[in-house]
Amino acid sequence: MTQPLRLAAVLAFLAFPILEIGLLIRVGQSLGFWRLALIVIATAVLGTAVIRRTGLSVLMKARAEMDAGGHVFGPLFDGLVQLTAGLLLIFPGLISDAMGLLLLIPAVRGVVVSSVLPKMVSAATFGSRRDGRPFQRPSGRNGANPAAGDFDATGPGGVTIEGEYERVRDDAVEPERPLKPRPARRTAN
Repeated sequence: MTQPLRLAAVLAFLAFPILEIGLLIRVGQSLGFWRLALIVIATAVLGTAVIRRTGLSVLMKARAEMDAGGHVFGPLFDGLVQLTAGLLLIFPGLISDAMGLLLLIPAVRGVVVSSVLPKMVSAATFGSRRDGRPFQRPSGRNGANPAAGDFDATGPGGVTIEGEYERVRDDAVEPERPLKPRPARRTAN
C-alpha cells in the first residue's frame, strides 16, 4: 500500500467513530431518544442472532462442500462476511448498522465474496520470505533458483521426505564419537 493510501486509511479509521456519533446525534434529534435507542437495541439483537445462526451453519456448509469435492473457501468466506455483518450490527451506530444490513443481503454478500476472495487468495499465494523480500516465480531448473537460495526437491525427479525428529540434547555431536542408541520407552500397564 502506498503512503497516501495508508494515510487515507488511517484518517478514515479515525473519522468513522466521529461520523457515527454525529449521525446518532442528528437522528436522535429528529426521531427522539427512545426511538433511536430502540433501533440501536434491535440491530444489536439482530446482530447477535446472525452470529449465533451463522456459527455452526458455516461449518456444516463447508463440510458439505468438501464432501462434494468442491472448494471450502467459498462457504467459509461467506460465513466470515456474515459474522462481520453481525458484528457491525452489534456495534452502536447507524453507518455500521447500514453496512451490516447490506452484508446480510445474499446478492451483496455474493459480490463481496466473488471480488474479495480471489484477491485474498492471490495475496496469500505471494507472501514474503524470511528476509522480507516478496516471493517471485523462480527461474532455475525445476522452478528453483539456486542462486537465491531456493531449492525445489518436489519438481520432476525430486523427492519429498517426510519425518519427525526429537532433539536429544542441545550440544553439538562430536563427529569422532558415535551416538549411543536410545533406551526403549516403557509403557505403563
